[in-house]
Amino acid sequence: MLVNCNGTVVNANTIALETFESPGTGLVGRGLLDLLPTFDSKLIPGSMRRADGADDQGRTKPTRMIARRTDGTEFPVEVTSANLEDGRDAYASHTERSGYTGDELLMLVVRDLSGTVDTEAELARSQRQTEMILRAASEGVVGTDTDGRVVLVNPAAAQILGYRASDLGGKELHPLAIHSKADGTPFPYEDSPLADTLKSGRKHRVRGQVLWAKNGKPVAVDLTTAPVRDGDQLVGAVMTFTDRRPYDELVEKQAEVLDRETKRYEEMAGRHAQLTAVLGDSLRGPLEELRGELGTLASDPAGQLWPEANQILHHLAAGYARMTTLVDNVLGFQRLAAGTEQLDKQKVLLDGVVAAGVEGAIELIGPGRAQFAVHAPPIEAEVDAGRLATALAHLVADVAGIDSTGKAPTAAPGGGYADSTIVVAAAQRGEVVRIEVRGPYAGGDPVHEPIVRGIVAAHGGVLQTHEVPGMGGNAYVLEVPLGAGSGAIAPPQGKASVPDPVPVPAQQSAPADGGGRRARRSSTDAFLEPDGKRDAGADGEAAAPTGYAEARGLWHSTPVDKLFPPTIKGDGAGPGGADRVWTRVAVAPDSGCAKALDPLLLKAVEPVGCLRLLRATYTDATTSSVTTVGLLFTEADAPAMNALRARFSTEGLADRTDLMPRTYPAEGTVAAGFGDRQRASWTVRVLTDVPVVVYAVSGFADGRAVADPQPAGRATVAGATNAPAQAGLGHEAKGIADRVERGLRKTAQPATEPPR
Repeated sequence: MLVNCNGTVVNANTIALETFESPGTGLVGRGLLDLLPTFDSKLIPGSMRRADGADDQGRTKPTRMIARRTDGTEFPVEVTSANLEDGRDAYASHTERSGYTGDELLMLVVRDLSGTVDTEAELARSQRQTEMILRAASEGVVGTDTDGRVVLVNPAAAQILGYRASDLGGKELHPLAIHSKADGTPFPYEDSPLADTLKSGRKHRVRGQVLWAKNGKPVAVDLTTAPVRDGDQLVGAVMTFTDRRPYDELVEKQAEVLDRETKRYEEMAGRHAQLTAVLGDSLRGPLEELRGELGTLASDPAGQLWPEANQILHHLAAGYARMTTLVDNVLGFQRLAAGTEQLDKQKVLLDGVVAAGVEGAIELIGPGRAQFAVHAPPIEAEVDAGRLATALAHLVADVAGIDSTGKAPTAAPGGGYADSTIVVAAAQRGEVVRIEVRGPYAGGDPVHEPIVRGIVAAHGGVLQTHEVPGMGGNAYVLEVPLGAGSGAIAPPQGKASVPDPVPVPAQQSAPADGGGRRARRSSTDAFLEPDGKRDAGADGEAAAPTGYAEARGLWHSTPVDKLFPPTIKGDGAGPGGADRVWTRVAVAPDSGCAKALDPLLLKAVEPVGCLRLLRATYTDATTSSVTTVGLLFTEADAPAMNALRARFSTEGLADRTDLMPRTYPAEGTVAAGFGDRQRASWTVRVLTDVPVVVYAVSGFADGRAVADPQPAGRATVAGATNAPAQAGLGHEAKGIADRVERGLRKTAQPATEPPR
């Protein structure tokens, strides 16, 4: 464009007209400052002020500014201006009528930057993002050109090498940081991974490479080199490296800890060997010798001792015998745990093992300190009879309240009379043998219980502890596999189906006014009695129907893997008939209902009573959902269970969110965050053929809260759009509850209601 001394556009080329003019408007005759509002007016010809940015000929450098079209719209431009030496040459078509001279004209070259500005902004934004990524990276990043000179370095690289980033720019990297090996010998440039990458374009990954810092110290790094290409042309390389010093320091610390713990273990092993030697040689030998001498004196063949002295000698001999037995049992357990001795498994009948265990218990607790109710049918199992009898002996001593020193509690738990009867009952449950030992005290002695757990674990079994509602003391349930044994042996023809009591040592026989053993407690009948037979109650009233009463005792008479299988297959149980597989992640200890159920749900089931609550938590194959399933064993009879089921049905209690079951969030599992706020869908079923309430509650495994939980019945309806339905959590709760309920009914055969 040409502008006169008045600042008016007097001529323009075609591109200027297309750029500035709008339809119905003209460019020529417009004021320059209307078109370029920020243009320096001192550059207009005739101005008395000299422009700062112009040279001697009035030329200016390209300047960016905002231009305005004739219709007022704005756009970015770059403007260059210059004074014309002879205006008539450049503006010949108008000189005659205008009379302009060269000094009175200004020529402007305007370049439209509309597209360029967007591109430049995008490039600047990309550059800023790249710089931020490089600053944030913990690995060192160095870029070089084809000559190995540094063209890029991030703060992490400069920090690891001890330089400022500005100190590295333009310098050759090899002489600065890769010049020597770890031992200080020169490292030729042509042998370095960086040189090979710049030469061949190959990538390299090197562990334990040494770089040299500014202070002259080596830095061990894990290093990677990669080529940088512009199309097919190799233009440089990028070297990234991670400082191994923190890792190496951690390895050194762990090595120190390992060395310290190894020495500690060796010291403990030495003390253990010394203690074992003391028990086995220095202590046991004198005890055995003293026991023999006391026994000889107590026998008093000449009849010279007073009766009181003779009684004391017998008591001392029994005490030393107990100490010797305890030392033998502890040493045997230590040798088994250390692996110096192995189990000697053979096929034996468990009634003999139980009898031997009771006899061993008498030696541990002393004669006349307990009475026994023993039920042990002939069951063939493959076990180490001696060690299993030892475990039973220590269990009996534990629940009898006799500690490892032979002392008994001075008073009964809670005061008053304490029944000293100890129940020992054995039964076959599937492929395992269950032996229950119940006594008046809680047990948990630090000497007795570890011996039992170690022997049972060596057999591949488990030992569980159960509180007995309404009764003092605890019940231990010991489970060991049958192995190659054939299991229960049928009685000969013509004999009663209930086996005879296991013989008990003479000093432990029943009182003179009783039979061969104490009467069994009613709470153990379901465990002790064989299928199809129950004794009448003490008052002569008929017992409950066999299947119902059997089911009531399933909570402690059935292996946990049968009630809550480790894996549950749900063929067709998912949305749209998809298959599901659930894996058990935790089993809760059996408990009462007060803390495990919501108060309102606890109140709803109060009419039938809570005998015991069993719970387990499962997760699906993708560990995206978790489900807690529960079996609430009630104290009610069939009419009460029918009444509760009718109430749940008519009042819709199973669908009320304030009666939702609680979860079992086992720590250290995927269900650790499965709390009340994470419950998404649930189902509650009141069974009538067995005294059990089955429930299941599901949620997300990632711990997210659910604002609108839905009962499984609504969350499994086709087309449901609520969150539990969309995630399939209703199908999870229903599918697991269905299969646990089905397994319970199968275990409690015969069932009166068909499985779901």
